[in-house]
Amino acid sequence: MNGCQNKGDNPRFSGFIASRIDGFTLFELLVAVAIFALMTVALYGAVNSLVSNTATLEKTASVYESARICIDRMVRDLESVYVSQPPAYEPPGFDSEPDPYRFTADSNGGEASVRFTAFSHIVFSHGINVKAGRIAYYLYRQAGSDTGELMRSDTVLQYESTLQKGRDPVVCENVESFELVFYDADGQEFDHWDSESREFGYATPKMVKVKIVIKEGERLYPFETMVSMPVYRERID
Repeated sequence: MNGCQNKGDNPRFSGFIASRIDGFTLFELLVAVAIFALMTVALYGAVNSLVSNTATLEKTASVYESARICIDRMVRDLESVYVSQPPAYEPPGFDSEPDPYRFTADSNGGEASVRFTAFSHIVFSHGINVKAGRIAYYLYRQAGSDTGELMRSDTVLQYESTLQKGRDPVVCENVESFELVFYDADGQEFDHWDSESREFGYATPKMVKVKIVIKEGERLYPFETMVSMPVYRERID
């Protein structure tokens, strides 16, 4: 009789090995499931964050593109301004007709408006071939809205024509505020202008700062640029 029994032939030992193997395999399965769950949650969070960031970036890009188009249009208009010069221009006298090419503007607490004559008139009719027109910008805010629309009026040399606010082409939407700052030849700044006024010496601005704030959701996007007027009328003392 062999006194040294093979452990593999021992049923107790074999059962112990089998139970350890079965238990370890189950533990590994639970660990794998837990790791998979954690990875799924992490992956979902990463994908969700990526989608959210992508949407935010797209909105931001849209705001910047809208502001660029709007400001480019305004700069083009201001740089095409027409200013009547002496001796053709004379300061207004008693009961005289105002200059049809005058430059007027008012900031009005973040809702600026401006009128001037420019050679950037956009021709909509083939029957009219006029390059100069009265350009006007103003912020139109509908009742109950916390933002407005920046509109551009373009009329063929009709400075006195009444603005039909809200019916002009929109150059920028969701505008929180629209401000203009004007500078004379000495660098002094003003929040309004009237080239027919003694206050300004019947001059036109030498530089104009354009400030626009666009609202997207709860975020505000400020934009500004400085325009150097290619022509201006100096003070007439």
